Amino acid sequence: MYENNENILNVSESTESTGNDVFAQVSRTLAGRYEVIYYVDTVTNEYQVYSASKEFTELGMTSFGSDFFSDLKKDVKRFIHPEDRNVVLKTLEKSSLLESIRESGILSLSYRQILEGRQQYVGLLCMSAHGDSSHIVIGVANTDAEMKLKKNYRRGEQKIQRYCDSTGFKV
Repeated sequence: MYENNENILNVSESTESTGNDVFAQVSRTLAGRYEVIYYVDTVTNEYQVYSASKEFTELGMTSFGSDFFSDLKKDVKRFIHPEDRNVVLKTLEKSSLLESIRESGILSLSYRQILEGRQQYVGLLCMSAHGDSSHIVIGVANTDAEMKLKKNYRRGEQKIQRYCDSTGFKV
């Protein structure tokens, strides 16, 4: 459907400046969806944080480093809900992570993180950098409101089902 990304932005040589401005605006808009975005070199394990919310910055997490996967283990112990630590560590272990991306092109994970002293749901999305198989991009978005809404919806469904069961009403 989108064979040429330049067609999406309608960029031509005469409007290159405008096209670059549009691309930068689109990039900033999409990056704003995430609490943090990591750019990781899968050969050297070096990484850089390219976008971080105020809350993430205040956590004191490293904004760059020489070993993403080593730092990840430390951060998981500090910032991830105790019940979710093992699944996060197992899923984001380097060989497992890279295999998942090779197989399906993308890795998605939902877990609880401790932000500002309280538990919040976050969603992690990881994929290879466009046109560069030696780098991955990892975005972490705060999905707390969405997860709470889904839980409340499920509770409502369960209440309705219990009521129907108790009255003999068939849905």
